[in-house]
Amino acid sequence: MLRNKEDILDNKKHLNDNMQISNSQDSEIPPLVSRLKAVAAQNDAYFQFPGHNKAVDNLFAPKGPILDAQKQAAKLFGAEETWFLVGGSTCGIQASILATCSPGDTLIIQRNSHKSAFAGMVFSGAIPKYMVPEYDFDWDICHTPKIHLRSTIRLRA
Repeated sequence: MLRNKEDILDNKKHLNDNMQISNSQDSEIPPLVSRLKAVAAQNDAYFQFPGHNKAVDNLFAPKGPILDAQKQAAKLFGAEETWFLVGGSTCGIQASILATCSPGDTLIIQRNSHKSAFAGMVFSGAIPKYMVPEYDFDWDICHTPKIHLRSTIRLRA
């Protein structure tokens, strides 16, 4: 979690140290891009269902170029693992809630969270405790409530 300006600068340095960006023509093409180009070059048309039988890899259980790309992304992000999503952030939000909450668990959630978070809560069977967002009248927006270790936040059932 980034807490202050120094943490942000340290994180930026980490990202810059792990990025390999080159303008030269002889730089290695990432495996996923290479595989996508190879499949596209075949210029085949498939008319069966599912239409992705000539797939690059399996996103749900990658073993080839998608797995390689996920490992490269994890290294870039400074993470142990990274998974690519389909279905946008909704899929990721729901998956993270389903992976961490069991029926009857309490989930502390901001009252104005995205609807995908509420759907994930319903799917998991978690019980919500709502954080009331702080409203910024100058900017006409809600902020995440500030949580301090020695203070309590107002929760609503």
